[in-house]
This record gives sequence, structure tokens and C-alpha cells, in this order.
Amino acid sequence: LQDAQRHAVATLLGPLDLAERAALVPLLRKVLYGATTSRAHARTTCRFCDHGACRGANCPTGSRATEIDGPLQGDRLP
Repeated sequence: LQDAQRHAVATLLGPLDLAERAALVPLLRKVLYGATTSRAHARTTCRFCDHGACRGANCPTGSRATEIDGPLQGDRLP
């Protein structure tokens, strides 16, 4: 599933050069951060996320969820 997602994103971003892609990353982080309303919402947004690649402060959705609902307890996923 994640390979299919990567392919879809690569296709969507195909028209952008490297500088445009680099400029897009902070904007997408800001959008994801701003759209997150709770940890439950974050889990629906990121249900197919690669949690190994996007974790902790690197994850705008999880970071915002932690600000709203506090840190995770126990072994729950972000």
C-alpha cells in the first residue's frame, strides 16, 4: 500500500522541479498541523502513514495532536 502511495505522490509531484518540491514541504507541514483537531482526528488523517519515517517532532499531525491532547500514554501509536 505504501509503495502505491509513493507512486501516486511521485506522479502528482512530477511537474515540480526540486526547488518547488522543497518549497512545498513546509507548506504541507503547516496545512497538516493546522488541520489536526485531536489525536483521534490525527489517526484518521495518518491511517496509512509510515510511522517509522514520520514520528515525533518530524510529524506535524502527531505534534499538533500532542499539543491538544497531551503526550501518548503506554504503547499507543501516534
